[in-house]
Amino acid sequence: MANHKKNGRDHWRGVFKEWSSSGLSQRLFCEERGISFSTFCYWRRQLREENEVESQSVFIPVEIKDPLQSRRPSQYEVHLEAGIRIRVPFDFERESLVRLIGLLRGE
Repeated sequence: MANHKKNGRDHWRGVFKEWSSSGLSQRLFCEERGISFSTFCYWRRQLREENEVESQSVFIPVEIKDPLQSRRPSQYEVHLEAGIRIRVPFDFERESLVRLIGLLRGE
């Protein structure tokens, strides 16, 4: 009996996949294939409820970060004369930063 139900579920999953790609309304799809509309609705509801139960029991990993780490700045901030302020990320190349500062100073 349990195997019969599993086969029924597999069969109806295939039917719903076919229906969703058909572009037809549920009623017209059933009429064209000689499927009882009430049986179609019953199985749709059964499989939808199963999917809802399965989706409720999904494990979602969560990453917890150190609160002190999140307070650390992720960039350098350089203040030059004339109100010039430069913000660059920590992984910015040193040589590029030196060239940039020289350009801003007119060197």
